[in-house]
Amino acid sequence: MWWVLNLAHRKTGNDYVNVFGEGDYDSRLEAYDDIEDKNEPFWTEVIKKFAYFTTFWYTNGITSEEEFKEVERLYNNDMGEEEEIDEEKLEEEAKAEEKAEEAKKAEEAKKAEKEKAKEVKDEKEGQSPTEDNKPKSQNKASGQKK
Repeated sequence: MWWVLNLAHRKTGNDYVNVFGEGDYDSRLEAYDDIEDKNEPFWTEVIKKFAYFTTFWYTNGITSEEEFKEVERLYNNDMGEEEEIDEEKLEEEAKAEEKAEEAKKAEEAKKAEKEKAKEVKDEKEGQSPTEDNKPKSQNKASGQKK
């Protein structure tokens, strides 16, 4: 609770002020109780969410924006809220997957082309062997000496 009472700030003009006022722990706790007693949905949600984030920060050492976004997703799930569908993000993800698939297909085609070229080369070498590569029986049959 100490972390919540001391870290929660709001912007007022160009300054940030503590949500629970100044003073010692007891005076801030009293301000917290006053806010809770008013039962205003906005402040109830603010305090609940801030406590949730602070707990994850303190117990798990999260620090990056992505980690906090994941905590927000967990919070929304815990509160029974549906995560908003970001159409642009879904579209970007689909395009990225499509590009990755195209790159994979291009790589596979390139690999198949190389294998085919190797097969053609091997066949050429196998169909027209040089005199030195012909079996000796072929050389004798043709009357050639080595």
